[in-house]
Amino acid sequence: MKLSKPTTALTEVLYELLTKKSISNADLPYMWGFRSRISNLTTKYGIQLNSTMITAKNKHGRAYSYVQHQLMKRKDALKTYNKLIGNEKKEIIKYFKK
Repeated sequence: MKLSKPTTALTEVLYELLTKKSISNADLPYMWGFRSRISNLTTKYGIQLNSTMITAKNKHGRAYSYVQHQLMKRKDALKTYNKLIGNEKKEIIKYFKK
């Protein structure tokens, strides 16, 4: 299955969730507001995620933690992704017609 390319930070996070088994902030280190995008997906769009706290050690032996996110209902997430991509394309066209 081929997905349209993401056009915003929100759709990029959802794209990564759809194409990978799970993601964390480390998968998108260049993205500011990763946790906000995850929050938006769950609260505003109803995407169900299984979030697991992972604890690891850095090269100096100090413990650090991060959250790994995994999609629970891929089919629903795919519908939301296609809806978001369609709406964003319409908004972009509308913006440039001004």
